[in-house]
Amino acid sequence: MNRFIPVLALLAAFVSVGCSQKEAAETEAESGPAALETTEQRLSYGIAYGGGERLKADRVALDLDGFSAGLRHAFDGEE
Repeated sequence: MNRFIPVLALLAAFVSVGCSQKEAAETEAESGPAALETTEQRLSYGIAYGGGERLKADRVALDLDGFSAGLRHAFDGEE
């Protein structure tokens, strides 16, 4: 059960992102070093940014390299 808590926290973070996705992506696209040129890039950034803000606010300790590797493997269908 304890291993599902971070997954549930992440899911809650993504659900709570809502409308802030677009604002965060536009802010980064205007001022940040990453060029967010496509809608998919901006949406992806907005989801990650909002989820990251929520996880940080909930004080969920994460290794970002491990987190991103796990997320990439999940999308690639790997274990």
